[in-house]
Amino acid sequence: MKGWLLRPIRLNAIELLVATALAIAAIVALAVAGLGAEPARTTAWGCRQGADASLACASAARRLDAAATGAWIAFAAAAAVPAAGAVLLGAPLVAREIEHRTAPFVFALAARRERWFIDAWLPLLALLVTLTAVLAVVSDVVAGGLVQVPGIPTFSWAGERGLLLIGRGLVFFAVTCLASAALGRSFVAGLTGAGGSLLLMVGIDQVKQVWARSVQVPLSSAEGKFGLIMGASPAGDFGLPGSRYQDWVNLDLGLSLGIFVVATIATVAVVHQRHPS
Repeated sequence: MKGWLLRPIRLNAIELLVATALAIAAIVALAVAGLGAEPARTTAWGCRQGADASLACASAARRLDAAATGAWIAFAAAAAVPAAGAVLLGAPLVAREIEHRTAPFVFALAARRERWFIDAWLPLLALLVTLTAVLAVVSDVVAGGLVQVPGIPTFSWAGERGLLLIGRGLVFFAVTCLASAALGRSFVAGLTGAGGSLLLMVGIDQVKQVWARSVQVPLSSAEGKFGLIMGASPAGDFGLPGSRYQDWVNLDLGLSLGIFVVATIATVAVVHQRHPS
């Protein structure tokens, strides 16, 4: 059991270190953005609860807005880390054995090729999900502290925080593993996996936009005055209120999990048929 767990970690030690370092850097950037906004957030939220319109409250609200605007680098990093880590871990998974000409021995020693693949794949998947889950929690907490109206769902930094980061990591990992098994070259698999995953993410966004247009509401709703609207129509009269954010997340996550399952099944099939060279 111990050897089963440690072998893929030893083989991918550099990739794991890089992925972990990227995740830690993004978490630190998010934490700095959140802590930097703490004084303005405390004042602005207190003013909001007391309906205070003083100059001090207006200044605090502006400082909180400025902190939120400045946090875009941290959230952009949080959005990129799951994809980068997934590609780093997935590209060499099968391709390394083929490139190093060890595949014939590995396949021969394994009772079944599928079992060998799962044994190599599962620890990396678990580590990737762990890193992205921590990043997801931190990004959601920081985003919640940078909004003007606490406790109300918002599309602020949508796609750059929360469960969507885990879904993005799963898509990139599964597609890159498939490319690794099919192409047998780590670098080419990384490029192909990243490119293919990006196209799939564009497809997911298109599906979400179609859904958003089907459930959009007039911007004159109560939430509209707080700016918690996404996907406004060209006329500017309709949009998606913040109360539908979780539905938007669930749709994205469902599509991502579907892609992950299909790509993983396809990878197992390719490994089963793959010539070890």
